[in-house]
Amino acid sequence: MANKPASAADFTKQTKMKMKTAKTKAHGKEKHSKHDDNELAEIAKRYLKDAYNEDTLKMKVLKNHVNFGNGTLDVECTVKGGLFKITTTWQKQFIFEDGKITDMTAERKKDGQAGSLEA
Repeated sequence: MANKPASAADFTKQTKMKMKTAKTKAHGKEKHSKHDDNELAEIAKRYLKDAYNEDTLKMKVLKNHVNFGNGTLDVECTVKGGLFKITTTWQKQFIFEDGKITDMTAERKKDGQAGSLEA
């Protein structure tokens, strides 16, 4: 069983290393595969915990457009957080740059409240 990283920064470093090793040469052109949904979801969960103190109860990847550490990850997630630890469901988009989340937008699902959340 692999050791779990101690922090979100360590996890991001490990992910960046995996991203670099995913590159291959084929027919003279650089070829790569998209990043693993589960791996990116784990980064997103750590981001929510570190930035907003939200506990992720459930997360489903809707769209994964992250290549070489850059792009967007769209998810639907249920989190527990805030002053009163209220459980809410959201659609969130995480913006990745160089393997790290640099921004996030969110739209609350049940009552239609929407907003942009910035770290």
